[in-house]
Amino acid sequence: MRDLHLAGFALTAWLVGLLALICDSIQPATFLITATHALFIIVTCTALCLALVPRALASLGSSGTDLYLFTRSVSRWTYIAVYGLALVRLNLYLFPPVHAHSLDDFQFYIAATVIPLWVIRASILAIPSVCLLGPQRTG
Repeated sequence: MRDLHLAGFALTAWLVGLLALICDSIQPATFLITATHALFIIVTCTALCLALVPRALASLGSSGTDLYLFTRSVSRWTYIAVYGLALVRLNLYLFPPVHAHSLDDFQFYIAATVIPLWVIRASILAIPSVCLLGPQRTG
C-alpha cells in the first residue's frame, strides 16, 4: 500500500509539472505561470520528502545499504519523470497549434527537480552517519 502512496505523490508532481508546461506554452497571465511554477516546486519537494524521510527514519538503526539503494531508486524514477516532461515539452514545441517560444525554458524544470533531489538525498544519506557517530567531543 505504501508504494501506491509514493506512486500517487509522484504522479501528482508530474501532473503539476504538465500543467506548468502547458501554462508556459499558451502564455496566460504572468501570475498564473509563476503560480504553477511555484506549485511545481512545492509539490516536487514535498513528494521527495514524503518518499525519502520516512524510509530514512525507519532505517536509522540498520545498515545504510538499503537506504542508499532506495534513494537511488527514487533518483532514477525522478529522472524518468523529468524525461517524460521533456518529451511533452518537445511535443508542445514541435506541433503548431500551441507553438512554444523556445526549448530553453525547460531548464527551470530540470533545476526545480534535480537540485531538490540532490539536496534531500544528500541530507538523508548523511543522517545515519551522523547518528552513528554520536556527538563529537572536543578538547
